[in-house]
Amino acid sequence: MAGDQEPSQESALAESAKTWGQFAAMYQAFMLLAWQEAILSPPRIQEAVVNALKLWRLPTHPEQEEAIKALENLNARLAELTAKVEALEKQWADG
Repeated sequence: MAGDQEPSQESALAESAKTWGQFAAMYQAFMLLAWQEAILSPPRIQEAVVNALKLWRLPTHPEQEEAIKALENLNARLAELTAKVEALEKQWADG
């Protein structure tokens, strides 16, 4: 019957700690290898960044440039309209 018993809580915790220790030791080496591979292959990094931006629905660099240009145009138009409003206010005040 001793072989049929479930593991005790202590042995389960010890096994879990052992597994976690092995994982933690391998994790650092795995991450270092992943970073080295990423550094040696810049196109893959760029592809990964683009995919991450798509996943998070963030704009890509060309989309950001397009949005900046649109905002600059709106800002210029707003400045024109502000100048016109100020001129009209001055005419009304001088009246």
